[in-house]
Amino acid sequence: RETLEELRGAVGPGRLPRLIQVFIEETRARIARIIASNDIQLIEDEAHTLKAAAGTFGALALRDAAAKLEIACRKADAQGRLANLAMLPGLVDRTLTSFPVQPASRVR
Repeated sequence: RETLEELRGAVGPGRLPRLIQVFIEETRARIARIIASNDIQLIEDEAHTLKAAAGTFGALALRDAAAKLEIACRKADAQGRLANLAMLPGLVDRTLTSFPVQPASRVR
């Protein structure tokens, strides 16, 4: 919540709901690409981007999980990669549902 308040101050209160909605949409798409892919480099790149975005929005558990996935890919740690991939979808769902989202008509 503290990070979101800082972000609200930086971008203005009227823009934050739209930014959160974009973060949610992009995160869901990113996770779908990660789960569907067998390309280690793509997974590493997507995990890196997810790590940065999650950190920006104060989703620290998601940021840390994405960082672990990125490192596992970089180190060619198949067991670590698979373990992180297995828990990531549930963590993403829990994280994204915790964000305050306004109805779509009010977000635009």
